[in-house]
Amino acid sequence: MTKVSGAIASKNGITLFFPTGQSAVYGQDSWRTGDLLKAVLLPLAQAGGEPIEVDLEEFNLAKVVEAATGGAMKVEEKVEDGVSKMALTTAAGARLENAQTLAVHIERAAYEGSPGLAAFLERFAKVDHKDTAQEVLRFMEKVDLPLADDGCLVLYKFLDAAADEGYYVDHHTGKVRQRIGSRVYMDVKDYQDSRASCGVGLHVCAKDYGQYGNRILLVKVRPEDVVAIPHHESSKMRVLAYHIVAALDEDAHKAVSAKSSALSAKGTKGIVAEIVAGQHIGVIEEVLVGKQGEHTVKVLEKVEVTAKRGKVRPIKGKPKPIDPKAVKKAIKDARKVVDAVQETGTVPVPELVAGAMVKIDGAGKPVPVKSVDGGTAFVNGAWVSVGRLTVVAPPSPAVEPEPEGTEPWQLARPGDLVRVVGSEKITDGLYEVDRVSNDGRASRVRVKCPAYGTLGIPNTLIKELVKKAPADAPAVVTATPSPAKQKATVAAAPRIKEGRKAEAPVATITDEYRAKLNKAQEMLNAGATLRQIDKALKMCRKSLARHIALGNLKAV
Repeated sequence: MTKVSGAIASKNGITLFFPTGQSAVYGQDSWRTGDLLKAVLLPLAQAGGEPIEVDLEEFNLAKVVEAATGGAMKVEEKVEDGVSKMALTTAAGARLENAQTLAVHIERAAYEGSPGLAAFLERFAKVDHKDTAQEVLRFMEKVDLPLADDGCLVLYKFLDAAADEGYYVDHHTGKVRQRIGSRVYMDVKDYQDSRASCGVGLHVCAKDYGQYGNRILLVKVRPEDVVAIPHHESSKMRVLAYHIVAALDEDAHKAVSAKSSALSAKGTKGIVAEIVAGQHIGVIEEVLVGKQGEHTVKVLEKVEVTAKRGKVRPIKGKPKPIDPKAVKKAIKDARKVVDAVQETGTVPVPELVAGAMVKIDGAGKPVPVKSVDGGTAFVNGAWVSVGRLTVVAPPSPAVEPEPEGTEPWQLARPGDLVRVVGSEKITDGLYEVDRVSNDGRASRVRVKCPAYGTLGIPNTLIKELVKKAPADAPAVVTATPSPAKQKATVAAAPRIKEGRKAEAPVATITDEYRAKLNKAQEMLNAGATLRQIDKALKMCRKSLARHIALGNLKAV
């Protein structure tokens, strides 16, 4: 345990002060900061000026990383001449000094359990050119996308749409045809190992580079295939090869063109999560690029699987920023507790609300409450009876991340009212938001309604956000299923009970749709996911899944 005598919280993070006269700074971009805020500030406010004891080992990044990766990677943190430094070591013996540029990826390894960084270090050790190795590390500071679980970099590639649907060409010559599943590469002898901005080679980029084509795709690059980072364009990378694994939509194109992350665009987080886990199309063809756009294409007889398919983990956004005003209010409330104890001799019990810290059955580490519904609360991924919970701290003064967008579904927060229009399950009207998710789902918002309890609403059906209910609206909006939905539910009840599926009349499939299904089958055979087929062919994933069930498509 460590004694802490004081703390300062600001938009930049938290500074802790110790009785020894030393101090420690935790930046606001660290996932540790929010938890540390709960563990230190409020107890200090209640301690009446006396030092408190805090187990800072719980926030020791080195220990968290080692535990999260099962010992596959170790972190050493130290301070030299007042500057914090980190070194990384993998179980296989690869070591990297001065790893501060990988701070964001180290945090992901610690708090998301990602194996990508350890795998990256193993492959990075194969980069034998010292200058290139240092350039890659500096480039990593610019990368906003997670490392893939196999250690590859996930980066952006701008191309132009070709005349043939599903194909793209390079922006420079307009000649090199490529598509999702292409592995594009150049012979080493045709490369320029130059740091000039426009050297000969294949180029990919991070979000800060800007736009140079009318389409944006995601590619995977092996660390050992990196050639150089131009001196005056630190967000651009020259590589020996890249593998095209997905195409993003116009919203993502606009975001990256404006030097923002594509993760802010609807649906992108889900696509990236699948790529990171290796659930993406393999190599279906190899495109060898020569001089002045000359190239040859070799279609592989068998799809080359380039990554092991792992578990898909949600992509987290930025850590919650600290709101100094909220912190000030929380400290004031904590002082009220102290005053109440001094006056009455009893300690007020904090209210059980979303965000409160609780212990289950009075044991274990405190965990946050995600949601409260009557006599149950959602804690640790499950609904638990409130009788088993002991509130140990009120909600953290840390606030929600800034909204990534301006659409009503992007701005909605629990407790808000949203106007839903066009749902087949509930009538049009205002509904209270129960909870929201930030994992790239097409139904980000769940609303409260008596017929279903809570219901996920497609983003496009949320037409308006009402922060405060109108005067003529009830405090809690209620609604019943639409007449059409009620009728359909009654008609479907016998079929659902017997476990049978309705058979779609295959004869009604038009020749045009049959052609799409054939393309979908080709992509399935190549290893594409339903989400990727949905993006490429504009086909509903639910419809694709149903066609597989009916035998119109064969899953591989």
